[in-house]
Amino acid sequence: MIRLDLTEGALALDRRDHTRADALFHAALDRANREGNAYYQGLSLNNLSFSSKRLNRYEDSIRYALAAIDAAKKANADRTVALAEGNLGASYAYLGQFETALQHEQEAVRLNRKMGAKQLAMTYLGELGLIYDRAGRTAEAIPAYRQAFDLAGELGLKRDAARISENLALALLKTRQWDDAAQWNDRAWQLAEDSQAKASLPYLMRNRARIAWGRGHADEAARLSREMLRTSSEQPSITWEAYETLGEIDTAAKRYREANRNFESALRVIEGTRSDVLDPRNRVTLLSRLIEFYREYVDALVIQGDDARALQVAESSRARVLAERLGRDAASGRPPDTAALRAFSRASNVSILSFWVGPARSFAWLITAGGIRRFELPPEGELETLVTNYRQVVEHSIADPSSDPSARALWDSVMAPIAPAIPRHSCLIVVPDGPLHRLNLETLTAPTPQPHYWIEDMEIEVAPSIAIAMSKAPERVSDGSLLVIGAPEYAGTGYAPLPGAAAEVRDLSGRFAQAHPAVFTGAQASPRAYRDAGPAKYSVIHFAAHAEANLEKPLESAVVLSRAGDSFKLYARDVIDIPIHAELVTLSACSSAGARAYAGEGLIGFAWAFLQAGARAVVAGLWDVSDVSTGPLMSKFYEGVAQKREAASALRDAKLLLLHGDRYRKPFYWGAFQVYIRAAGK
Repeated sequence: MIRLDLTEGALALDRRDHTRADALFHAALDRANREGNAYYQGLSLNNLSFSSKRLNRYEDSIRYALAAIDAAKKANADRTVALAEGNLGASYAYLGQFETALQHEQEAVRLNRKMGAKQLAMTYLGELGLIYDRAGRTAEAIPAYRQAFDLAGELGLKRDAARISENLALALLKTRQWDDAAQWNDRAWQLAEDSQAKASLPYLMRNRARIAWGRGHADEAARLSREMLRTSSEQPSITWEAYETLGEIDTAAKRYREANRNFESALRVIEGTRSDVLDPRNRVTLLSRLIEFYREYVDALVIQGDDARALQVAESSRARVLAERLGRDAASGRPPDTAALRAFSRASNVSILSFWVGPARSFAWLITAGGIRRFELPPEGELETLVTNYRQVVEHSIADPSSDPSARALWDSVMAPIAPAIPRHSCLIVVPDGPLHRLNLETLTAPTPQPHYWIEDMEIEVAPSIAIAMSKAPERVSDGSLLVIGAPEYAGTGYAPLPGAAAEVRDLSGRFAQAHPAVFTGAQASPRAYRDAGPAKYSVIHFAAHAEANLEKPLESAVVLSRAGDSFKLYARDVIDIPIHAELVTLSACSSAGARAYAGEGLIGFAWAFLQAGARAVVAGLWDVSDVSTGPLMSKFYEGVAQKREAASALRDAKLLLLHGDRYRKPFYWGAFQVYIRAAGK
């Protein structure tokens, strides 16, 4: 019966009937458990791991795979162990835990080689190359692809050899090894023709054009690109890259009118096409290619002095890339023009500072009622180093960050040219990019008229994009009603209790006592509590709990709550689909703003999930917050909120209270929290 359940489950999985497959795999596991059969326990668990991975439930896949390895090792079932290691490699990679992913994928390769399972070893070597590539270690992907190709050739698997050599050519192209890239691309072309894999040929022609351009053969690159447009007009993923190459060629030749026409054609294809159609073959690399395109176009426009259009293209990139990261449809419509931006700044009485970070150079646009100014900033690598050094001082040094050289270096590189153009004691909306997402500008030290933290000059809000900041404010609930979920019971979750969370919940509940707040603590503070409470009816929602961020799948970020059945995490993917109308959502949690800043789209995680669900403003933290200092900060903050003050103003006053006190002056204690907004204006 166990073998029959596993066989039928595998057939159901092939039909994409995951519900039926999981039921059969669980039935097999239950029977194996009753019989004490470690071999079938491991096999059933590994099948559940594979099925969970197919459904993008990567944490479940990891849990099943680890259990499968334990059971399979008891039965000396090396093949099951190897398969489970492969599942772990892929799942950890999707969670952005690349070092762990590489360890498991390498173990899968080692075990299959040991068993003489050459085809599986080939498969896992190919996946190993993909993981290296996704981790930004493309040079290390190349030997993995070479070994996979050798095994495919030894086994006579021409289609696999064609696919692997195409990936190898791409890796060599990305590392600018043009001659080797051309050789492997030609080999992939021949193998694709021999194995009748004709769908690969347009992509290989695209590689030929990029290689020719990389080698400096502009005429050849242009000829191939025009050929792609003629023969692949129905393939958006080929069309937009052909236009992009032509745009780059024309820009280098200073044929700016032709360059803009080609870039605009590429942009129309990108913005008018779903991502699953845009690049069905290389979904892993699609995002990085899109970012590269937007950077090329922005640079071309800056070279021409067209700052207004450059800002518009930068804004387009934020919408598209954010949609890709979240698996949502991209926002449609043209970004606001210069007149609309100035009018918005004047009407809302705010300035907007939009950053754009690139590998060669970076920019910032300052938008005020008087106009738009562009500032040039250091390239991404330099900014990354500056921000990392400063964050290290803020989070881990006992010294006062305001006197540290890293603080002065960061101010001089980023804000020194910009700050004098922003009126002191005014409101500023910041649209960050790249490493600047990890920086709270309030914590920087302004040197004049005497050194002081910039929070004393500015009231700052953060927005994922200018378009989001300018959007119509969502429907609000303004009756002062409060939903609090915090101080969870963490037994059995692997998380330590937060000592100050209970006091924080009591203080907050007391401030809103007349509104009869809904409060869930201890065992009641479960993920189900949020859904069942009907969050759409509350004007303020507060969490006092741990949070964890997912690097690769931002909607898998979670607030960690009390266990209810098998679940103790409230995922961002659940939050985003539950409409709310809150004036304010506060995540008084560790690293709750998000996990990673991807170029072009804004920090994502819980902050954006709640904004997308309908919140007007979200307060969330950039780093692990001191539980001791969070209590007084939140107490002062909610004193202002209870008085109907805007979140940014109330939070700034709370921070200044700590800054001007004795115990919590350092920005570590107050600088983590930021206000993320969906719509600006009072």
